[in-house]
Amino acid sequence: WMRFALSNGDHYGLPSFRFTSITTHNAGVTKFGVRAARPEMMALANLLEHPAIRPETIRHTTIKRSNKDLGRVLAIARLTPEDHIDQWPAMWLRGLKDIFPQTWKELGTHAPDGLKLLVNSPDELLQATQTCNNGLLSGRPVTVPQLKATGDRLLGSALQELVQQAGK
Repeated sequence: WMRFALSNGDHYGLPSFRFTSITTHNAGVTKFGVRAARPEMMALANLLEHPAIRPETIRHTTIKRSNKDLGRVLAIARLTPEDHIDQWPAMWLRGLKDIFPQTWKELGTHAPDGLKLLVNSPDELLQATQTCNNGLLSGRPVTVPQLKATGDRLLGSALQELVQQAGK
């Protein structure tokens, strides 16, 4: 946790997770001077955080946190123009090399592992689809086959390239 104080004297705590730092790599700055995470880097952070489908659920629900977060990766991909997704592997590699210089190859090689499990498990994918449709994709709901197709595309393009580059 990082403590920070606002100009009005209020104090807040900001949580940080192992891969949070990757979200701000090469972040843009809003007109208010706030650095904003890049969507593709948020997707990468979720991929790295969930190399497997774990049993932990979101508090007071039966929704697996892994399914929600990996579903978020797919939602981000669905909301991103295809030609922008082609640029993700290069950005991911730069971020991994800069933020995790000792372990970037291993992280890059295993980044798709959890998503592969999600896309190939009907029950897990159903839960991810439901969380997407109640969240990021609420304005553009998808079916399970549509979300699976997004996952298959992401695994067959951007993530395949990341794995190839990390394996060199």
